[in-house]
Amino acid sequence: MGVDVRQVREGALLRVHVQPGAAMDRIRGTHGEALKVAVRAVPEKGRANEGLLDLLAGSLGVVRGAIEIVSGERAREKRVLFRGIRADALRARIEDALAREGGSRDGLPRPPRRSRNREGEDRCRRSAS
Repeated sequence: MGVDVRQVREGALLRVHVQPGAAMDRIRGTHGEALKVAVRAVPEKGRANEGLLDLLAGSLGVVRGAIEIVSGERAREKRVLFRGIRADALRARIEDALAREGGSRDGLPRPPRRSRNREGEDRCRRSAS
């Protein structure tokens, strides 16, 4: 299942699921048809929304002033408008960002990483996600 990106007259409309108060700012993968994004900022006085827009601008290579939340300002599920960009171009940037950040495309946790202990035996270590 892909991320819901729609072409509208002004540009592209992206569905986003936000996880505020996270340990770090990053694109985590997908949540249903929404792009799942974690931000460190807490959801007070619009801080998490600002953190979301800053992260999306930086991760997707879009000018910060061209991005705006058009619905869901007080909810985890949001619609974000990217002015002046086509939906297919935004989809490609999202795919690149997911590949760079190592986010899960299907919303499932990543498999555990393997490492060796001092004796050279395999052991399983959970990834920090």
